[in-house]
Amino acid sequence: MIDFDNQGALEIQREVVLLPRVPEGWTDEQKSRLVEEEAGLVDFMNSFGHIANAGDAETLISRYTDDATWRTARGHSVGKEQIKENYDGYYGPVHWFNYWTNIVVRFAKPFEEAYIAAYHYSLAVAEPDNFAVVSTDFWNLKRIDGEWKIYQRRIDLVQSHGHKLLPA
Repeated sequence: MIDFDNQGALEIQREVVLLPRVPEGWTDEQKSRLVEEEAGLVDFMNSFGHIANAGDAETLISRYTDDATWRTARGHSVGKEQIKENYDGYYGPVHWFNYWTNIVVRFAKPFEEAYIAAYHYSLAVAEPDNFAVVSTDFWNLKRIDGEWKIYQRRIDLVQSHGHKLLPA
């Protein structure tokens, strides 16, 4: 398991992207499923962005495991209740538009546990100033009852343009 708590963002990113995309010796059928699962996780992340842009914290929270952890510049949240509090603070003063690029999906345990590494762009509409943030965003996901859920998440600010860190 990749250490989201004690490694730097570039170390985490390197570990994720260096995981093998296709395990050795896989059949064409297994490779086909891999492509399907990867596409599903990219869609999961993109739909997460649309839900976030709508400000729907309840639906976002449903995408996390009950014991999920989330590290951000604003602190460390453990469990759905703390993560929801973080979202409530995030959406309170501004309206955010989020999108992810350079999305890389790798499986720690094929079709049971996965990692996603991406760049996360957040644009805030806030009076009197609008601002933007560029971050790295790492997810460790687990399949629970047939659904992918975020088990660990970590966001590290890379670049801030007029960003004012919101209070925790």
